[in-house]
Amino acid sequence: MNKIEGQKEVEELVETGEVPVSFSQQCFDKNWVLQFNTQEQINRCICFICKHIANNPIKLNCIQHQDLDGELIVGDNCLKQFLNNNNNKCPVHHHDDCMYYKVNGMQKHIDELNVICYNQFKKDLKTIGGNEEEQIYRDIITTCDFKGKIKDMHGHLNNLCTLKESTCWFEQFGCKYFSERDLEQHLIENMKQHFELVTNIVQKQQVMFCYIFYEEISKLNDSNLILKQQLNNQTIEIEQLKKDLKLKNERLYQIDGNDNEEKKENNFNMPNFNLFSSSGLVNITVEQALQKIESNINFNEEVKWNEAQIAHCSSSYEVKKCRVAHEIIHIKFIEKIISNEEIEFDNLIGNIDLYKLSVIIEGFWKCMIEDNSKETKNDWIARSLQFIFKSIINKNIYATVCGTLSGLKTKEGDLNNGFAYPDLLWSLNNNLFGESEPSEPFIVFDYKPPNVLEAFNNEIGVLQATWLQGCCELSQQKINTTKKTIALKINKSVGKVIAKEESEIQSKISDAGVNMKCTKQNEKHIFLRHKQETLPWSMYDKEVLEYSCDNLGIHRSNDNNDMIKRLNAKQPRPIMNPAILVNPIHQIASYMIWTGARVGVLVAYPRFVWMEIDNIDEEKKEFNIKIHEMIKTESFARSLFELFKIANYAIKIGRNKRQLRSEIPKKI
Repeated sequence: MNKIEGQKEVEELVETGEVPVSFSQQCFDKNWVLQFNTQEQINRCICFICKHIANNPIKLNCIQHQDLDGELIVGDNCLKQFLNNNNNKCPVHHHDDCMYYKVNGMQKHIDELNVICYNQFKKDLKTIGGNEEEQIYRDIITTCDFKGKIKDMHGHLNNLCTLKESTCWFEQFGCKYFSERDLEQHLIENMKQHFELVTNIVQKQQVMFCYIFYEEISKLNDSNLILKQQLNNQTIEIEQLKKDLKLKNERLYQIDGNDNEEKKENNFNMPNFNLFSSSGLVNITVEQALQKIESNINFNEEVKWNEAQIAHCSSSYEVKKCRVAHEIIHIKFIEKIISNEEIEFDNLIGNIDLYKLSVIIEGFWKCMIEDNSKETKNDWIARSLQFIFKSIINKNIYATVCGTLSGLKTKEGDLNNGFAYPDLLWSLNNNLFGESEPSEPFIVFDYKPPNVLEAFNNEIGVLQATWLQGCCELSQQKINTTKKTIALKINKSVGKVIAKEESEIQSKISDAGVNMKCTKQNEKHIFLRHKQETLPWSMYDKEVLEYSCDNLGIHRSNDNNDMIKRLNAKQPRPIMNPAILVNPIHQIASYMIWTGARVGVLVAYPRFVWMEIDNIDEEKKEFNIKIHEMIKTESFARSLFELFKIANYAIKIGRNKRQLRSEIPKKI
């Protein structure tokens, strides 16, 4: 079989027209309904597409035809089939972005219309010999005497109707038989025809499979030819680069040999001795140097985290730890990242001994993958960064690990003093403030296990809503702490009332379409978040998501995750456990305020989140902090380069003065 013949066979299998639907989905025959109802009762309910009475009526409210008189009503299934068959074009003016919403009041009106049995109606038409559109109705002797509401018809047809029709077992293969007669007799009499139907379907599927297989083989052959050509071109380029590198090294070796003794003597007398000197490599960027290091070291080994040591993200807030008051911190999440233009240093560097640098960084990398500690595994990437950074900017970097911050206040006027121990502070001098705190730190690092930063992997609107929700819950948790003693004294009778209330809450949560399997939170908290419209969209079932999309003017989707993404873009909701986002932000923001460092970095290799203090309201003692989009790197070298840019930016913007501190810390 050739390709053209296969294409024709496939085209013959393509189905066109409307997809058959059940009685509960299709619009209602208006002639059937008019037997017991007036034209005036159904005028507003006519489907624009099929001209019958709309089932699950939907109103079209596109701005393109707002000037048309009267309401534009369509049945739910008619609209779905029309959009599917017409590239989502509106059925009125055939434009994109069709806007619509459900009309629940009209559906209630339709449900209350009186009708006879629908099977009896269809049988009457066959008896007279007419059709559903043009038949003039008259009294006919019935065999099903049901008369009732449309809303009761579905249950009647499925369970009680004496005219219920049976369809053939081979309906999916093309048999059109349906009748009130015994199905068994039909199956016996038509065995040969049924076998031919099944055989025909199998043959067509074989044709389709052969065509698809042929197409895929052709694509693979084309891709293989392209890859071979690319590989051949890269091999030629590599050989040329090898020749060029060899020639440059020979020339540089001659220059370096004449000047070697003088360089050694000068470098030995320099107070800031540069270990990268005398390599002969010139005109190379920081990023290129790190890429070359990466090509020389096996970074493919996985960084292993001991599962027993990884901190599980708690849903409670760290109210007992020393932190500044959350009310004076104003957080703004932004997408901006540092561009290369913002790095004020000579990006072209020379005289770097890549061999020595590779040996040192490889040592730190091995320490990282072999370290069995908790989040302090991240310290090895910080050590690598410090070694590279101090050599490129030609300045000493003084690191303080777990230094003690003392004399800390939560807010202005607080009489209590606390202590804190940030994981790492960097300073450009070795002066101290107190006993073990650097005098002028320009950046603070806080180490975390990788799962702690997972909450930052959300849209900006969700992150902003989560911070605000977390601050509200943090305030409430402090209030609840003072009421804990009173709560423990509740007697048994009150306990019974509470149990009854909890039972009612469970029922209300179920009615609201909330999926309790998604969380371990208690029902009362879930119901409160639902009432406040702060429950995550991911907690609701598909029906609620579709209803919410309709109310907010958002297109529905068959994919729940797609609807959740659209809803969060239109009306962001916080995540279920805001504490897992608020706690790390609150912690490092406190370190930044107390030390005066304007930049802070949460390090959880291979993820990083960094923030900066944008400005300070000196009068109110309030701090505006920008949090940049989470960085997730694919390699160890890329992690070093991203952190390098952040650290250099921190030096560029300078530091603040210490806030909420005693000028002279108390001795420990």
